[in-house]
Amino acid sequence: MKKNLLLIIFLFLIVTGTASARVYAENIKTVQTPSFDFEARPIIIKKEPFLPIKPVLESLGWKIIWDSKNKTVQAFKGENTLIIKIGSNVATINGNAVLQNNPPVIIKGISYVSSRFIAQEFGTKVRWNRKDNLIIISNRDTENIKVSGQGNIIVAGDGIIVNIFEPYGIDIVYDQIDDADQLLSAKKPQEAVTKYKNILENISEKENPNIYCHIMNNMGNAYNVIAGFRDTENNSRNAISAYSNALRIYSSDKRSKNYFITLNNLGNAYFNSWELSREKADLMAASDIYVEIQKSGCLDDAYIESALIDYNTGMVYDSLGKKQMAVESFIKAQNKYLLLLKKVNKEEKEEIWALLQYNLGNVLKSLSFIIDREKNAKKAVSAYENALTVMTVESYPLEYAQIHKYMGDIYKVLSSLDNNKREYALRAIEEYTESLKIYTSEEYPVCNQRINLELETIFH
Repeated sequence: MKKNLLLIIFLFLIVTGTASARVYAENIKTVQTPSFDFEARPIIIKKEPFLPIKPVLESLGWKIIWDSKNKTVQAFKGENTLIIKIGSNVATINGNAVLQNNPPVIIKGISYVSSRFIAQEFGTKVRWNRKDNLIIISNRDTENIKVSGQGNIIVAGDGIIVNIFEPYGIDIVYDQIDDADQLLSAKKPQEAVTKYKNILENISEKENPNIYCHIMNNMGNAYNVIAGFRDTENNSRNAISAYSNALRIYSSDKRSKNYFITLNNLGNAYFNSWELSREKADLMAASDIYVEIQKSGCLDDAYIESALIDYNTGMVYDSLGKKQMAVESFIKAQNKYLLLLKKVNKEEKEEIWALLQYNLGNVLKSLSFIIDREKNAKKAVSAYENALTVMTVESYPLEYAQIHKYMGDIYKVLSSLDNNKREYALRAIEEYTESLKIYTSEEYPVCNQRINLELETIFH
């Protein structure tokens, strides 16, 4: 039976935040290309650069007509037409509606449009160059663009300088990282990956190692979430690559908490990859990682990370056929979760309480497959049901679905016992069916397929 290490959102750990700092450009090399100054300077709205519409489009070869009555910009380039209405999220290109994340605005008589809209719709690239503190728009590689001026930023298109304006600090990058982290926490991993990739275009691993590691660890988390739903093999490998990149830097201090958090995540990714590929090298890599973490003695037993490592280690031992060692690790994890639950008041910290109940359910479920099957299975169901008092379908749909899937696994195993076979089989079907209400084939094909396979074995 397939074993999942952890519930994705809670299981893959997020590294601690980075400290903010402002960085501005120095006097640098002289521009060799012609310049074209805008009437107005670009501005930041909702953490995104907005560019003056008229000079930006003119620099890209469009002819502009302003309709003051309807507050609309009409632009023409050859046979192409563009209509941008101030305040509207919908622009029209050649008669086709195009949605903008943030609508155009007028500030002090100047019309502005989102830089991302320009990048997406006109094939240009908007990025921040950390070294020179630039925002650059270009269809081609911009590495050879040079700038002049104290604390200036240049927006350029195909070698033509179209504007010089004041820089914004790296704190904007931190805001973007916060946005990406929130997308991940909100269970929107694909959107988070896209955001993280955009940020990586704007920073240097060498100059911003802490930011780089933060992004790589959390991007690995996002890939691991996606791997549970679709294209499991590729996304698991992407997760392994992201964690490994972060560890190249974190390994300079192998006593730091972030090092062990990322190392644990890498172990999870290897284990998940092994579940799909059955490549023993992946399983052994996960085993080596968990052994390293346990031998380090750096994780306090009073913290959830220590219990997670014991649980993950037990999962690897179980997969290696070392049942007694698996049981010992699971019992360690169980005892730590029970101790933590005594310290957490549900009314005061219900999310943490629910997470602990969920993780305790995982441990007991795994134990039930090895020893005291019925006793541990019933304890696992009790812990899961406690978690569901907080993780409702409305508030935590994915956690809700995962728990019902796990309870279906438990009842399916119990249905193989001599007692109450039919009753347990029916309960398993009920739990799997409830899970499928969330895990639809369209949105979560991997989960949907796995559950339907489990249902087929019951029916046959």
